[in-house]
Amino acid sequence: SAAVNPQHLGINSMGSAQCCCSDQRLPVRPLPQYAPYQSDSSGAGLALRPSPASVLHALPSHNFFSPKAPDAPPAVAGGFWGSCCGPPSGTLSQDLESQPQFRRSLLPYCMDLGDEFRSEKMTLCILPYERNWLKQYGETMVSSNPTSNVILKSVFACAMIYAQILSTFGWGSKSMFYGIYLTYWTLTVQNAYHLANLGMALQAFCGRPLPLPYSLQATTALRAIAEPCALIVSMLYALGTHFQDRSLANVMVHGVNGAVVLLDALLGRQTSRLANNLWGFAYFLIYMMWTVLHYLLQIGNQYGERCIYHGFCWDDPKVASLNFLLIFTIIMPMTSLLVWSLVWVRDCVISDTDRHRYLAANPLHDPWGGCRMCFQCCCCVLPCLCIGYAVWFERGCQLLPRSDWKKGSFLVCEHEGGPLESQAEAVFQQIVVMVRSGLNGLNKMEAR
Repeated sequence: SAAVNPQHLGINSMGSAQCCCSDQRLPVRPLPQYAPYQSDSSGAGLALRPSPASVLHALPSHNFFSPKAPDAPPAVAGGFWGSCCGPPSGTLSQDLESQPQFRRSLLPYCMDLGDEFRSEKMTLCILPYERNWLKQYGETMVSSNPTSNVILKSVFACAMIYAQILSTFGWGSKSMFYGIYLTYWTLTVQNAYHLANLGMALQAFCGRPLPLPYSLQATTALRAIAEPCALIVSMLYALGTHFQDRSLANVMVHGVNGAVVLLDALLGRQTSRLANNLWGFAYFLIYMMWTVLHYLLQIGNQYGERCIYHGFCWDDPKVASLNFLLIFTIIMPMTSLLVWSLVWVRDCVISDTDRHRYLAANPLHDPWGGCRMCFQCCCCVLPCLCIGYAVWFERGCQLLPRSDWKKGSFLVCEHEGGPLESQAEAVFQQIVVMVRSGLNGLNKMEAR
């Protein structure tokens, strides 16, 4: 059959494509075309509904955009890195270097998590198979009405602006030290994000066909910084001081900020990409460079101390470096994964993940899905069975007669523990020691 025009494949406004990941063409057969994810009047929508549109006459090879189509868009000049910021509208429509091949899976969370490490996920633009910008920035999880979205984004922005205003009080003649702290760096970036997010909501409310040039990219980058860093500020302060200072300004700056970014992620419709959090890592690295510069220039703080934070005091480079590595390699990845996981669960609740939309648009692209899921089930269960048998044999266990089951006793073992359990316990104890050591270092960061 002839190559199919991308327009005939049903590339909809959300980015779903009526195509297949197969490398071979299938025989001509009528297939139902699926409409894009549509929100009803009461909420964000629950499912993808069939559309009475024309049937597919052929399924193109490869992925979303067939390279054999005569009018297929050319590949991005200079590769992916040449279009990191993409077109001004923030929507990528070019053929990507590596397309996803979503499959039905027994562990969709792990499969989708692995899919986050493709190169195009680093872009600040909207990918072809993601929901379009009007849905991301014009709807909420509880309503598809743009007005309610503007109200919600306005509440978040006003709350954080109020927190920033409160944080400027009480400095007196020491106000020059306001800008040295990570707390206020992050609070400023978070306010910039909420204002940019509100601006995107207003553009969607006005029904603009495309957002203002590069406004979408700026909002995405600011969100990638604000979400993990705001949570880190709240966590470090809670661990270091246990909120001994419960004044309104302190709670707003160190507690409400983290709650607001979580509510924004859960109630909004924006997609979340782990790769975008590299902007947050770069931001934290820049702040660490600032702490070194601050120390070398002997700027000091409002308490007359040379260092900004005790945990990042470069009088002891070893402790400061270890605290930096602890945050940079463990805490930041965990907070980024936490936000991504919450957004993934949010989308799963309404069946609107990238996987759901792609599989609904391509119902026959995975004919061996059932067999593969059975194989995955065996691969998951078999290691557990092997470990269980090893422990059973190591302890010398045996089942009791059925007459003893009524008493609540099912088995008896000759030995307690064994080499396998001893090794596992030793590894666990080492992890506990490392975690306690890290927490002790974090407790010094905000302690005064």
